[in-house]
Amino acid sequence: MLGYPDRNMLSDWCKELAPEARKIRRSKLNYSQEQKKEAVIHLVSRKTSVQKIAEHLHISRKTLYNWKEELIGEELPPNMTNMPDSPQLEALKSEVDVLKREVYRLRMEKDILEKSAELVKKNGGINPKHLSNKEKTRVIDALRIFYPLGLLLENLDLVKSSYFYHRSQSNLPDKYTDLRVMLKDIFIESRCTYGYRRMY
Repeated sequence: MLGYPDRNMLSDWCKELAPEARKIRRSKLNYSQEQKKEAVIHLVSRKTSVQKIAEHLHISRKTLYNWKEELIGEELPPNMTNMPDSPQLEALKSEVDVLKREVYRLRMEKDILEKSAELVKKNGGINPKHLSNKEKTRVIDALRIFYPLGLLLENLDLVKSSYFYHRSQSNLPDKYTDLRVMLKDIFIESRCTYGYRRMY
């Protein structure tokens, strides 16, 4: 009889047959509150996948979600709501508020960037602050149901008067509508042979 392999030999076989299945040993590093806050901001804003964040910090996904609950997660338990506020508790509440505002800001910037790329359809990288005022107005109109107007104007460097001007202009009827229809008919009647010089 061959018998059973010892533990070391069995481990070697597993490594040889399925090296990708080996568990990654997590490093027992101590992370500061600032590092945890930065990781949670990336987690909530979804700029990076959860798996990539966890791998970068050499922690498990569960640990990352635990940090989120620790910093901005659930409400205080009932038995803590009646406790007198201590300086430490007040400081923690303040940190949570700051973190929530930062997450909100990052999410808004991400939505502005995505909506700008969707509406303007420019090739390559796009900087929303470099858009024309008319284009910025379109982006703001698309996001006003999600964010306050003041924050959107501030984020896009657009003054309120300019926003309302371009908004009113977009609601005006196109004075060239009839002319466009006529030019289209002429082009079709010419069997699509007329160039722009002859048509105009």
